[in-house]
Amino acid sequence: MYILYKVVVFCALFFQAKEKEIADLKIQLTTSVTPGRAELESQLHQVTDTVIQKQTALETLNSERSTLNVQLKRLKVCACMCASWNTHIDTIR
Repeated sequence: MYILYKVVVFCALFFQAKEKEIADLKIQLTTSVTPGRAELESQLHQVTDTVIQKQTALETLNSERSTLNVQLKRLKVCACMCASWNTHIDTIR
């Protein structure tokens, strides 16, 4: 009978400890800092804006590169024409 009493007391203490642990975890859960929906939406909006800005900058750089490539090709053609013209003039002299 005494052993049964000890088991009951042990179980009661064990369950009290677990209930306290559960209560402590509930307090931690309610007081922990987690971002709310509004904060997450704000962060998403900021990331989206950043991506759009970077995409715009990338498109601008690609456009400028294309323009510079066209200008470089024109200069090469002009240089070839000048070289050809100079050769032609040298043969005439």
